Amino acid sequence: MAHRPLGDLRLLRAVESIWTADVDFFFKDTTPDDWAPHLDWLCPDALDRDTWRLRMPMQSYIVQTPHHNIMVDTCVGAHKELPQYPEWHRNDHSRFVEALNRHNLTFEDIDFVMCTHLHTDHTGWNTKLEDGRWVPTFPNARYIFSKKEYQHWAQVDNYIYRSNVLPVVEAGRADLVQNDFALNDHVWLEPSPGHTPDHVCVHVQSQGERAVITGDLFHSPIQFVKPHWHNEIDWDKDLGAATRRRFMETHADTDTLICTIHFPLPSAGFFRREGEGFAFDYDTYDW
Repeated sequence: MAHRPLGDLRLLRAVESIWTADVDFFFKDTTPDDWAPHLDWLCPDALDRDTWRLRMPMQSYIVQTPHHNIMVDTCVGAHKELPQYPEWHRNDHSRFVEALNRHNLTFEDIDFVMCTHLHTDHTGWNTKLEDGRWVPTFPNARYIFSKKEYQHWAQVDNYIYRSNVLPVVEAGRADLVQNDFALNDHVWLEPSPGHTPDHVCVHVQSQGERAVITGDLFHSPIQFVKPHWHNEIDWDKDLGAATRRRFMETHADTDTLICTIHFPLPSAGFFRREGEGFAFDYDTYDW
């Protein structure tokens, strides 16, 4: 499969599914009139106007350095008990494994897993079901979690924590780090709180070229026009909106490649200023 060069690194993606969710699930405080001026450029890739549902890829990025394969976020995963999400409930999500294999990668080839935060659809493949118990999916990988993020969810102690996170820690595969942790000269974290208490973005750099993997800092392209529109499940909605705007102000009109998780494929592109707001130009590189 194609990859995106970044200096002497390679960016890959493994798409698990294209999920659909009712607009009200994410943007409950909005009305159809609020969306009307934007339907021409949102539909049909980001929004199905007939069903009024958002279309959102579930995907992981893999950063290949000269020495390591680094996976950022791990989608929903296989065989998870998620009855509240019928499309995900007990799904084997074999498409994810097939996508990984098409890059000539297996679970054993991943050296590091970095989670932007510890929600359902960003930690699922952290573990797999083996003989009735959850075990780390990537047997040779160190898993990088924000210590503050981990401590928050350990106190909440829900199903996602017990199935996707705790087994990794109990297996001794987790490194709990500060939110500005640098893995090496190529890859490091930047705090971007709001969606969760210690959400992080992942910076990638090589030979003067830069990219940032944004996790759930953004859920829909509408948010680069309306950064104050927040996800209903954001931990701190005002903080999330402020973090989004600051991020766009920092990266607008630069050559930093912005790699989102949930924007329509190809999901990556560049911010630019437009009037008093921002626009997003999708990457033209075929990957």
